[in-house]
Amino acid sequence: MSPHSIPKIDILMTILKRLETGQKFTVGELAHELCVTERSVYRYLDTLQGAGYPIYYDRKLKTYRFVDSYKLRDSGSLDNLTSALDLKRQMFSSSSVGIATYKVDGSCVWANTALAHMLNTSIQQILAQNFTTLSSWRESGLLDLVNSSIQSNEESSRDLRLISSFGKELWAQCIASPFTSNGHSFILVMTHDISARKQKELALSTFAASISKGPNLVMITDLNGTIEYVSDKISEITGYTREEVIGATPRIFKSGFTPPSVYENMWETISSGREWTGELCNRRKSGSTYWEHIRISPIFDADGSIKRFVAVKEDVTRQKLLEEELYRHATGDSLTGLYNRRMTRELGNREISLMRRQKSPLALVVADIDALKKVNEDCDHLAGDAVLRAVPQAFRLLLHNSDILGRIGGDEFAVVLTGADADQSLQIAERLRKTIEELPVAWKDDVIRCTASIGIARLPEGDTGFDDLLDQAHQAAYKAYRRGGNRVTLFGPFDGSES
Repeated sequence: MSPHSIPKIDILMTILKRLETGQKFTVGELAHELCVTERSVYRYLDTLQGAGYPIYYDRKLKTYRFVDSYKLRDSGSLDNLTSALDLKRQMFSSSSVGIATYKVDGSCVWANTALAHMLNTSIQQILAQNFTTLSSWRESGLLDLVNSSIQSNEESSRDLRLISSFGKELWAQCIASPFTSNGHSFILVMTHDISARKQKELALSTFAASISKGPNLVMITDLNGTIEYVSDKISEITGYTREEVIGATPRIFKSGFTPPSVYENMWETISSGREWTGELCNRRKSGSTYWEHIRISPIFDADGSIKRFVAVKEDVTRQKLLEEELYRHATGDSLTGLYNRRMTRELGNREISLMRRQKSPLALVVADIDALKKVNEDCDHLAGDAVLRAVPQAFRLLLHNSDILGRIGGDEFAVVLTGADADQSLQIAERLRKTIEELPVAWKDDVIRCTASIGIARLPEGDTGFDDLLDQAHQAAYKAYRRGGNRVTLFGPFDGSES
């Protein structure tokens, strides 16, 4: 009898008898003896183990054998095996996995209910089909899978998107396994519906792609801050490649311009399981700095413990520069770079309130440039602008960092002297006057010189605000101008007269 014509039941009985004798054999030797593949021998052994035969692999002896004291003659082996095979057929029929057996010519000889349900058809319609003529098998790749398995005489599997000839569409894990029975070749096709899993995988891949290709930088770290993942935006924002930052910590981006207290607050917040939002000034690989708005959230495990941190970062450098530009326009003088009148007034009132609480002296100095109009007429307005830029540059050399310097009019400058009493304010004002008098302003091939009329108002007791002091300082400066200019006048006492 040809080996391919040996009935399956006879092959199984041959294996059982070999096991009964205790004779050592390997899977390869048994496959050669029975003229079947090693994969088939493994399936036969699985069948016998599923039927209840106590077969195990002895690693020491490197052979398969029965457990000690088991005797085949005591087991009613043939009846048991036949029953087991009947049970296996019943299991195939009731399995939730779609199963069908085909001849290699493509005709279907058996199919279970699960496959009919999966394809939204009947078993009779499946049995009436030949897979070699089905366009759905060819288009999905199932025909290639089955043909490859038949040609190699090896089991093959693949995840395929199936559209049946009955219009049902699904994702399935397909397994094609060739076998022979009574001299005929068959192919067993098992189909497991994995549509739900594929939908989750698709949703996950879509989510991952949206993160990776999104407009913001996404970063995931472990509890120690070691970077485990970064999205594609990493190179555009920081100049580093993904490979350069994975395994590092976000410290590689630190610029030194963000106060340590910000980082302390950040770690305290996220370590306690709360979300942190803020802005950091970081440094690119090139050395340039950039601003980013960050939202960091803890990632919790099923038991409620923190496992990782995810940060969503947005480059807000342009917004920051725009905000700074808008702030300069709103608070600064474009010609001199000083505070404008509105900001000088706001800061002045703030200092007045502070000095009152601290019971410290304060004085307001107003310097009005003499004859600036004549400079504009004799030269041009650019010459006058040169004077207006030169004066505050000279003033800064004489003032403290705590003093407030602003341009409050076309040719007027105001200085808020914090902590300066009457004598000190007079001394400082006199130095300012002398500095302007001696200041040479280069203009083309000439040098422009000018003077200033300076008035001082001291902070009295009561509710006097910046506007009141400014009015008093203006009056004092105007009196200095009436007296010929290039002089300092102190407003007081507080009955409206001047000294």
